[in-house]
Amino acid sequence: MRFNDFGNSSLDFQLYFWTANSFYVENLKSELRFAIDDLFRQNKVEIPFPQRDINFKNPIVIQKDPS
Repeated sequence: MRFNDFGNSSLDFQLYFWTANSFYVENLKSELRFAIDDLFRQNKVEIPFPQRDINFKNPIVIQKDPS
């Protein structure tokens, strides 16, 4: 594993692994991500996601149909 950089809302690591069966490499990568996520949850590690706020200059008013 290598610590690559500080991201906007992250610490960026690179994980290296080897497999004898390259046909299943995408499944293995998915399993590794699930395992890492599970360990993060067990240890109460939260990943901050960027928050985007949308502000309307001219808000749209939606009225309920009276019928």
